[in-house]
Amino acid sequence: MIGWYHRMETRLACCRCDHHPMIGTETDIVCECGGKCIVKGKESMRSTGVISNGMLVALDYDSTYTLDPLLWDIIIDKFHNRGHEVICVTMRYPHEGKEVEESIGLRCKVIYTERAAKMKFLTELDIYPSVWIDDTPAWIFQDG
Repeated sequence: MIGWYHRMETRLACCRCDHHPMIGTETDIVCECGGKCIVKGKESMRSTGVISNGMLVALDYDSTYTLDPLLWDIIIDKFHNRGHEVICVTMRYPHEGKEVEESIGLRCKVIYTERAAKMKFLTELDIYPSVWIDDTPAWIFQDG
């Protein structure tokens, strides 16, 4: 069974503006801008709803975010608007992070693994991303 069905409330982004997250259990939810999202049982939750305990997305910095920061900023905002959390996971050391903090760091938390394998490092912090976005997936599993 899909986890979306195991919750008390539905969290939706407006179908018109996508910038006003809405929470409710009603069948007819209206945003401040006048846009409307209708929830009709499990099937529409699956296709339009965002789970109240949304995804944790781990986004790489070098050669992922840096290739198109404007696009990634839009995508990060979309994730946030839909109730998901984004973290930047980079193999850099904190002392190498000035440009990271001044770019993606303005939009989400940055975690520096100091060349350690990303998954192992986050597991030790009790952080478990549901989605990884990385140009070199090997760095998720192996040290640099």
